[in-house]
Parts: sequence; structure tokens; C-alpha cells
Amino acid sequence: MKYQLTKLIQSLTKEEIRNFKVYSSRYRYKGEDKKLISLFDILKAGKVDEYHEDLWKKFFPKGSKNAFYQIKNRLVREIEDSLLVIHKTKDSEFSVLRYLQLATVFTEKAESLKAIEYLERAEKLALETEYHSILNVIYSKWTELLSKVPEARMEEIVDRAMSNADKAMYEFRSSMLIHAIRSKLFKSNYSGKNQLNVAVFLDDIIDALQMSEDLMGSLKLRFQVNGCVRNVMLIRGQNAELCDYLEAEFQKLTEEDVFGKGKYKNEEILHLSWLVNTYLRLKRLDEMDRTIDLLCETIEKSNYGSNKRYKWLMDQCKVISYTYSGQLDNALGILNELEQKTSIPHYMIFVTLNSALLQYYKGNTEDSFDYLSKILLDEGFKKLSAPLQIMIYIVELVLRIEIKDFNYAGNIYTNVRRKFRNKFSDSVYFRERDFLTLLRDIIKDAPRRGAVPAKLKERIQDFIDQSPPFYPGSNEAICYHLWLDSFVNGTPYFSRILNDLGRSDT
Repeated sequence: MKYQLTKLIQSLTKEEIRNFKVYSSRYRYKGEDKKLISLFDILKAGKVDEYHEDLWKKFFPKGSKNAFYQIKNRLVREIEDSLLVIHKTKDSEFSVLRYLQLATVFTEKAESLKAIEYLERAEKLALETEYHSILNVIYSKWTELLSKVPEARMEEIVDRAMSNADKAMYEFRSSMLIHAIRSKLFKSNYSGKNQLNVAVFLDDIIDALQMSEDLMGSLKLRFQVNGCVRNVMLIRGQNAELCDYLEAEFQKLTEEDVFGKGKYKNEEILHLSWLVNTYLRLKRLDEMDRTIDLLCETIEKSNYGSNKRYKWLMDQCKVISYTYSGQLDNALGILNELEQKTSIPHYMIFVTLNSALLQYYKGNTEDSFDYLSKILLDEGFKKLSAPLQIMIYIVELVLRIEIKDFNYAGNIYTNVRRKFRNKFSDSVYFRERDFLTLLRDIIKDAPRRGAVPAKLKERIQDFIDQSPPFYPGSNEAICYHLWLDSFVNGTPYFSRILNDLGRSDT
């Protein structure tokens, strides 16, 4: 794989870099270690291509490229080994594999009883964590060893192995179906387009995941099926039903003390985050705020408090809470901190686009354009999905109309209709197409008349009347019908949002 070493180094966190250097200095001779660390630092700085001739000549001015490639390969192995060391306590699967490795070592040493002791430890931990596929390997090694041990419990182990085999096969099958769900949703860009096809696909998968009573006891599989159900309801827009389901499941899992077990703490966090988003969609903002408080408390009390992904989740929820309670400066403060810390493209889109919207809500249109330009001028913008690009262009177009820059707005409209003409011929984009048509007519009439003419007002009202209810977190960065209503009536857009949510901006 090209640039394997560079990509590996660039992926490391500060903690992992520090651990690598400590690990490398412990297990390498000084001369060799110096070359490894020097090459690591050069590639970490990102100023030199790992395949550039000057780089290998720097290390081996009189040598061949092969010697340099050997150093690169050793560095890859060294980094990988250091990652295994630092992460070995973060996942119980590492401990299971460690016992398996030790069992293999003692098998090679012809110490079968000692090897079996380690297999027993591996089995106990794998059963606790429901690693049925790994249990298959454990039992395979175990039965092989028992054939060499007199008075062995062969029948008992074989029975356990056969019982586990069914669970392992179901686990594998269900896991493949779950990944198929994620792939299908990813290919639909989570945009809500082609909802019916995706939802039918999910229904088929849920039918395929019918479990026997024995398998129903597996919490791991229960969580997987819950994930399927949640996705079906989300795609279908069954927000009320989804909320009832989430609340009932959360209560059952809490009563069963599932979340009290440390290994399922991440499932509690996931469940709470789903509840936050569902309450938001249903405009039950007081319940959303209380759930956000509970979510943040749960993360901070768990061992996930320092995890970047969960820290991001907490910040994201706080931005939502601050925004819809009218505390825009607090929301912008969090986004500003996130902008300094993250370089992940998906996260940056969230940060930058939301910063642009919040500045617009505050009436700082120029600042809003500054944020939008960071997205539009970025090289990665063209790689975004079509729905996301259209959404961002619509935000820019609306802002241009707000500041009465109708010439520029007209150019944006023409560009968007031309660039995505194939998309707009598809019926799933009818709402974007109709909204853009109304914006086009606003752009044409506003400079000449200075007001929205009666016939256009009627068409706008028809669009508003036929629109689905507004809910925060929809695929419209700017809610089309609420914006049109605020534009026609001359009220601030954000005030119109808060009014719809039953909240005041004062």
C-alpha cells in the first residue's frame, strides 16, 4: 500500500507518539533507534515525501534503496507493536488473544496442562464478552490438546464447542447483515433520499435476524437487533414510535442492570445519544436538555471521559442545547474550540457549517460568509455528496438574498441548477428544486419591485402549506418553509425557528 508508513504516522495521537518513542528506546540499540526516530520525526513533520530520493540518501548516502526500505519496514513494525502495547488494556479482546498466544507458546513447549490453563482463562473472558468466533478457536486448540492428555474431559469440551458453534455462526451472519445496513446507509449518504428502498432493505434484514430463545439471551446480538430497529424507524421518519421504543428499551436495560456492567457503558452512551436526537426531532427540548446532562455525566464518570470521540459527542450535544435555548455565543465558543482541535473532514463540515449558521442567526452575515467560504474553497468540497453540496449552496444563496446581493445570488442559482441538473430531474429532489425556483423568482422580482408580488406570495404560501412540519436536525440546514415565511413577513429567521419550537429568543 502506497504511503503506508506516512499514513500510519499521521494517524497517531500525541499519547501514541510518546508511547512509541519510549517503546522504541527500550528495545533497540542506540544507533538503530536513532535512525528510526529520525525517520519518524521527518515523516511526522510532513515536509518530505517518503519516496523522495533525497530522503533515502540522507540515511544511506553510499548505500542502496533496499537498506532504506528495511528501515521503513522496521519502523512500521515498531509502531504497530507499540500500538498493541498501549491499547492492550483498552479492549477485553486483547486479553483473550493474549491468553491464546500464551497457550500456543506452552503447546510448542510440550506443556499441555499449562497451555490448557491459559485456554480456560481465555474461555472465561470470551464467554463474558460474548466473543463466540474467538471461542471457536479456543475450543479447537483445546480439543487438540486434550487428545494428548490422559483422563481428559473431552466430551464436555466438545459439547461446549458444538453449542458455541451455532452461536458463532449466528453472530457471524448477523454481523454481516449489520455491516450491510451500514453500507447501505452510507451509500445513501444518510441524506433521507431513496428512503423507501433503504427502509425495505432494513425490514428484510430484521426479518432475517429472527432469533431463537437461546440466542435472545445474548446482549451483544440484542444490541445489534436494536440498532436495526432504530435505523428502520429513523429512515421511515417514525420519530414518535422511535422515541417510545428508545425510552422503553432504556428503562428495561436499566432495570436489568445491563448498563451497570462496565463493558456495556458504551451502549448506554449510544442509547442516550439516540434519545437526545429523537427528542430534538420531536421538539421536546426540555427532555432533550435533561438527557444531554445525563449523557455528559455518564461519559465523564466512565473511562470514556478522555476519549476524543465521546468528547466530540458531548460538545456536539452542548452546541445543540445552547443553540435552541438561544445561547448562541456559548454554542459558538464550543465550535471555535473544536475548530482548533479537529482535522477530520466530516467533523470540520459540522463545525464550519454550524458556525456559519450561528453567525447568521446572530445577524453577523459577513462572518457567516467567512465560514462558508472555508467550505466552498476547500479542495474536499467537490468530494462531498451531492445532497450535502446542494444544501451548502442553498445556504449561500439564502444569505446573498438576505443582504440583497441579487446579482451574485442569480449566479449561484444558475450554477447550482446547471451543476446538479441530473439530480433535480429525480423526484426525490423535488423539494430542493421547488424551493430554488421560488428563490429564483424572488431574485428576479425583488430588485424591480422592492417587495414580494401577490402571485409569488401565493406560490410561497402553497409551498409552506405543503411542507412537512419543521424539526431541528433535518436535512435542510436552513428550513425552507420557515425561511420563506420569515422573509415574506419581514421577521428574523432565527426568531421564527424559536417561535416554532415554543421558545423565545429574548
